[in-house]
Amino acid sequence: MNTRGAQAELEIAEVLEQALKLAQRGMDFHDVRVVKNYEQIPAIQSNPNELEQVFLNLIMNGVQAMEGHGTLTLE
Repeated sequence: MNTRGAQAELEIAEVLEQALKLAQRGMDFHDVRVVKNYEQIPAIQSNPNELEQVFLNLIMNGVQAMEGHGTLTLE
């Protein structure tokens, strides 16, 4: 069964947390401080894999732009 295109009701903060964990495994976050300012956001209908990939790309681009040190704020 192909679930790649399947949509589900998602909590955005949970998907963002998963993307952050994946990014931290694959990149040097040694000198990167992560600040999380999550607000209460209603669940949305979305594809979890695609949304996670978007967040992962944004996180990785941010860390690369900081050259491995600085503060990454997620909100």
